[in-house]
Amino acid sequence: MKRSLLVAILLLFCIGAASAQMQFGGGAQAGIDFASFPKPIDQIYGTGYGFGGHGDLLFMKYLGVRLSIDYRTFSSDKGKLAAAYASLFTFNGVQADPSQTSVTGLNTSDLSFMLSGIGRLPTGSIVTPYALLGLGLHVVSASNPTISYQGQDITQQLLQQQIIMNPTSATKFGIHFGAGGELSLGMVKLFLEVKYVVVFTQNNSTSFIPIEVGITL
Repeated sequence: MKRSLLVAILLLFCIGAASAQMQFGGGAQAGIDFASFPKPIDQIYGTGYGFGGHGDLLFMKYLGVRLSIDYRTFSSDKGKLAAAYASLFTFNGVQADPSQTSVTGLNTSDLSFMLSGIGRLPTGSIVTPYALLGLGLHVVSASNPTISYQGQDITQQLLQQQIIMNPTSATKFGIHFGAGGELSLGMVKLFLEVKYVVVFTQNNSTSFIPIEVGITL
């Protein structure tokens, strides 16, 4: 009986000590993204930007987890798209001229939900470097294109002829890892972070490197 009581007291003490060390925080982040899309669309997309929010749970002094939600968008190269679309159709029996073809839309986006484990390196100063590793769920989509030739919108004609198709959205899994530095200013923490993100698709993968700055309260 006494032994059971002692074990119960020790368990309560450990739980209380762990709870005392647990800290919660939240904030926002934003940055630029350098993408590497599969061929041949890697010629259409490159640099993008993103923003989002995050929540942190620090369950030990230098070890915790972060749940982040980010929205990233990558603009398409309209000149290269115009050349690609012009090669697909004829106008009055003549091959379309890329210089007479214009394209809007077809910008791609990624809504991501990432769970990361974060390990911080104790330095004894207000600057704390850290590393992170985690998994993500990515909702990838693209806006519909609008194609004009000699100032005339021909999008619906090309869709009806099945020369082009509107893009569809897809949900994919991914992994990521990275490193950063955190500047502690009392109750406010500023950070600079670099990640390498890989999103898996059926036959290949897309990767991008976000460089973000953020704030945690």
